[in-house]
Amino acid sequence: EHFTPDSTLVAEVDGRIIGYGVSHPLPEKSAQGYNKIFAAALTGQDRDKVLARYQERFATVEFYDDEIRAALGVTGFQASPNIMWFQEINVSGEYRRQGIGKKIAKVIMDKDRQTGAPAIFVGCLEDSGSEQLYQKLGFFRIGRFKPIFNDGRGQIVMGYLFDSSIEQ
Repeated sequence: EHFTPDSTLVAEVDGRIIGYGVSHPLPEKSAQGYNKIFAAALTGQDRDKVLARYQERFATVEFYDDEIRAALGVTGFQASPNIMWFQEINVSGEYRRQGIGKKIAKVIMDKDRQTGAPAIFVGCLEDSGSEQLYQKLGFFRIGRFKPIFNDGRGQIVMGYLFDSSIEQ
């Protein structure tokens, strides 16, 4: 339902697929959840309630309040249902560390910005190295959810603000 040709970017060399990236709009319920996290981090209101809700589903939850406040500012927050999710970027092994993933990400971010979305979020596997790529692109950390995967690792959720309804 989320994945369409418009949501996918493919990188090729000599007709061979060497990488791809996928993004799509967040389901409304998920967007509402992020809006609640942001509001709790910025205002302190309902922070314990929001944290408790996530701790019911995950053994460990940590919100990066300082990074959220720095990114969103202390006052100009407005909730938005129109948020994008960076599903994934994948680059074939022999083409990694050549800037291809970064180029794919930038094209997808530009496309998503043109939809009028105020932000895009991504989930990175904890300790996978992808967190640094997204930080270089200007993403900030929102939360750490653990465990998500069978090996006990968690997910770092990060965000990038385009502009509009979330004012600096």
